[in-house]
Amino acid sequence: MEVLRTEVSHLGECDPERDDNSDSANQRRVIRLIAKVPTIISFLYRIRTKKNLVVPVKEFSFVENFLYMFRGKAADQEEKNAMERYMILHADHGLNASTFAARVTAGTGSDLYSAVTSAVGTLKGPFHGGASERAMKMLYEINSLDEVEAKKSAGPATAVVVVISKNALSKLSGLINKPIQEIGSFYR
Repeated sequence: MEVLRTEVSHLGECDPERDDNSDSANQRRVIRLIAKVPTIISFLYRIRTKKNLVVPVKEFSFVENFLYMFRGKAADQEEKNAMERYMILHADHGLNASTFAARVTAGTGSDLYSAVTSAVGTLKGPFHGGASERAMKMLYEINSLDEVEAKKSAGPATAVVVVISKNALSKLSGLINKPIQEIGSFYR
């Protein structure tokens, strides 16, 4: 998380419209930032695992490119669907710690990169960004449907309670089993 936080901040220094804080400039800035973050994450992962870097493919969607750059091979439809759902779940869960931090920073009149850097900083904490990692590890601990009743992962800043029925786990595992096996080493 330290590298992502630092690189997002660094992107502010390289912004071609650094002194333009108009709404239209901020919209362009957000698009550039959204496009660059998966590249930063993928490159970092591939460098750390001593793999060759993979550049994005213009014809791929956001999710396809992230999976492609991260793993070095194109994703199939099942993998794309699973990752799209995963990203939507992360993007659409209310006023969490990172959203709050970004809004406070932006509310001071600071720039977009400072706001996003603040938000990324909260993801390092075990009670916000760490919650997703704990949920993923919890899914790995479930070896069969018989073991499933309820599991809980919670912290003071973000409470994540996961209650999984046998039917829901069956559907969930059918949807995400293959992508989880592919990217699981990232969380272990």
